[in-house]
Amino acid sequence: MMLRRAVLAFAILLVALAAPAAAAAPDEFAFPALLERLTDLDRLALPPPAGVKHVQFSSYDRRSDRGPEDPEAWFANGDSGKFLRIEESAHGKEHVMAEADGPGLLVRLWSADPKGVLRIYLDREEKPLLQCPAPELLDGKHPLFPPPLAGVRSHGHNLYVPIPFAKHLKVTCSTGGFYYHVNVLSYPAGTPIQSLTEWELAKAADRIHEAARRLEEQSGLPREEKRMPWMYFRVDAGATQTIMKVEHDGERTAAIRDFVLGGLEAEDLAAALRQVLIAMTFDGTETVRVPLGEFFGSGPRAGSYRGLAMGAVPAEEGPLFYCRFPLPFARSAAVTLENRTGKTFAAKFHARLDSAALQAEAMHFHAVYREGVDLATRPFTDVNWLDVTGTGQVVGCVLTVLNPVKNWWGEGDEKITVDGEAFPSIFGTGTEDYFGYAWCCPEPFSHPYHAQPTCDGPGNYGLTTVNRFHLLDPIPFHRSVRFDMELWHWKDVKVDYATTVFFYAKAGARDRAPYPAGRTPHLRLPSPYVAPRVAGALEGEALRFEARSGTAVVQE
Repeated sequence: MMLRRAVLAFAILLVALAAPAAAAAPDEFAFPALLERLTDLDRLALPPPAGVKHVQFSSYDRRSDRGPEDPEAWFANGDSGKFLRIEESAHGKEHVMAEADGPGLLVRLWSADPKGVLRIYLDREEKPLLQCPAPELLDGKHPLFPPPLAGVRSHGHNLYVPIPFAKHLKVTCSTGGFYYHVNVLSYPAGTPIQSLTEWELAKAADRIHEAARRLEEQSGLPREEKRMPWMYFRVDAGATQTIMKVEHDGERTAAIRDFVLGGLEAEDLAAALRQVLIAMTFDGTETVRVPLGEFFGSGPRAGSYRGLAMGAVPAEEGPLFYCRFPLPFARSAAVTLENRTGKTFAAKFHARLDSAALQAEAMHFHAVYREGVDLATRPFTDVNWLDVTGTGQVVGCVLTVLNPVKNWWGEGDEKITVDGEAFPSIFGTGTEDYFGYAWCCPEPFSHPYHAQPTCDGPGNYGLTTVNRFHLLDPIPFHRSVRFDMELWHWKDVKVDYATTVFFYAKAGARDRAPYPAGRTPHLRLPSPYVAPRVAGALEGEALRFEARSGTAVVQE
């Protein structure tokens, strides 16, 4: 094996050539092995098994079933309290949230307002595998499912635990009137998945807690001992510079890992994060062209968060951005920066090269950026984030919105259509719900799988950046995938809208509209918020408290 370094000299850690990786173990769907998926980023780079499909059950407004030909119904917003059916059982009335034939995996539960007793039934058994008050199960209070596997993030209640089922899954709740998502990976008949049992679940308590600790510990900057000496570079205004180029003569697939960028020197940091683009080329094909801030999931504000796959953390000399997704290639790889700011930009980076760990069929990493300027919020529309033909799986996305008012901009639902299906198999209940929070909450939060690094405020005024990474719950596609999000705002205004979607795909996969080289991404920052004033009125914000009783809160 030979590695030839070109363009900029840089230090790179070469992991010793190892013995060929073993084939997947026959118990890869055993519960302990499934817990390993919580932190296994390498698995995402492998082609999805034939027949696997991601399906979301949610409380979306069923009027939307009429399709886009009826716009009033397609954008209907009564997204709470809708169920597959209501049935009677030995437990009383049960609202059926999800039902799927096996084999498969339950990978995510979310609710904005959980209530009642939630039950998970496997293989049509009368006794549920789990029976628990919904708030306890989703809020990290259940003794088996601690944070970060479960918990409340900016009012969104989440559970990420893989629950395997062989023949059938049913999820119910004892009461109705709430918002929910249930996400399932469905596998073809014959896939060796055995249903989880109460005994196995109890036996695995220590493993579950260890998986939770591992997920928390592995989120953040790559470990110090795996990181390389910094390599410094400067990119002149209007210039394009390749900062890393590797040619690989080995027989096995190599991968760039633990790419970290920091020490940014820019006259205007927000402009640099939006108008310096990072491009990546693997085996002669460019698959990434995205503004720096969007690529790392933090937006032009450099909002901080500690994700498992991506993140941005504060440091003495400015933010450090990292990408822990493996970036596979067979023969060559290059990382290039295109400076469209009009000012010189300088920074430093380090990365390591893993020359032997990934399987030969590992797919290329892609990132697709789109932007809309002055998008009108009336009439309601679907904004396309991704439209790809090929084979692969979606593994994450970032959204940055510039909102000119305090009112909520994200009432719209995600609509993800896979392999040409007639109706989206993933149809949601609101943009913040897709990102795992709720109730238009402007509070920043950070979690290994999703985050709101930035929300200017007050309310939802100004810039907001949110992200979600589909790590336990990837979205596989075998022929095509289309990702749309409704632009559904409470006010008739105009917004700026920037999206990035990450996916792995086999060679030949293409998005219909990759961001072109030489184009300068749009950046507009909000002016300081000016509170409305009424002539001649006493403004509450200016009054002095003489005494206090009860709780004082800020209202509209």
